[in-house]
Parts: sequence; C-alpha cells; structure tokens
Amino acid sequence: MIAIVKDKGFIREVLLKALFLFIGFYFFRSLAQRGRFGIMALIFPDLNSLFSLYKFFFLSLTTLVVLEYLIMFELPPNFLLSRAAALTVMLMLATVLYAAHLYVFGGRMGLPFLLVLSAGCVFFGQVISYRLQRKQSLRFEYGLGFLNYFLVAGFLMGEVLLNL
Repeated sequence: MIAIVKDKGFIREVLLKALFLFIGFYFFRSLAQRGRFGIMALIFPDLNSLFSLYKFFFLSLTTLVVLEYLIMFELPPNFLLSRAAALTVMLMLATVLYAAHLYVFGGRMGLPFLLVLSAGCVFFGQVISYRLQRKQSLRFEYGLGFLNYFLVAGFLMGEVLLNL
C-alpha cells in the first residue's frame, strides 16, 4: 500500500479527483437544499434518502467525466469503464453503509455521518477506478463502460419518474 501512495499518479488520480468529487457532491447537494430551481425539488424530494445520495454521486461523477473528456488530451482506453465501475462501487458502498447505519442507530443520518459516508464512498470508488485504469486494455471496455453507465443512469431516471 505504501508503494502505491508514493506513486504520483495515485495521488493525482485518487486523492485530487476524490476531492473534486467530494466538493461536487456537496455543491449539488447545496443547490438542492436551497430549492430555488423547481427541477431540483422534483429530482431530489428528500435530501437524506439513499436515492438522493445516488443521484448526487452520479451528478458529481458525470461532471468529472465530462470535464476530463474536455480537458485531458490522452485518456486510458478503459477510462469510461473505470469511471462507471467507480460509480457502481460508490453506490454499493453507500447502500451498505446506509443500511448499517439505519440498522445500528435506527435513525436518519446526520451531517457527520453524511461526511464520512460520502468521503469513504468517493475514496474507495476512486481507488477502484485507479486500479482499472492501470490494467492493460480490456476486451469491450467502451461497450461495458457505456452499458454500466447508462444502466445506472436509467435506474436513477426510473426512480425519479416513479416518484413523480
């Protein structure tokens, strides 16, 4: 683990981008809390629900992917697959931690738990993304990345439409 941390790519890829995702998560959450936009109230009816956490993770990761596609000149061939896998890991870890918190404490989540949950999910998601980007080209990586990304997007959009 120490050899990985000494790698400058690890620090840039995991820590700095995890910080960006963490800030993006709370930026979108603060926009939804203010409630000035009508669409935000429809998309995020309950800010402390698990599905709202999913949507905040999805929005922050989508923003990161779009910015990286616009800014970066050379991306690894399995870039989208690694980001989609990171999103999936973040969502699964959020589900497990949220369920454990409800089971142990039985109540709604407070801000300290939300900070720990989002920081942990983002960090472990970025570690998975970093590990996948270091692998050699995988077979069907673009197709798998798009499929995973659009499955998560479809799941979240279906949840929003069912709440309307």
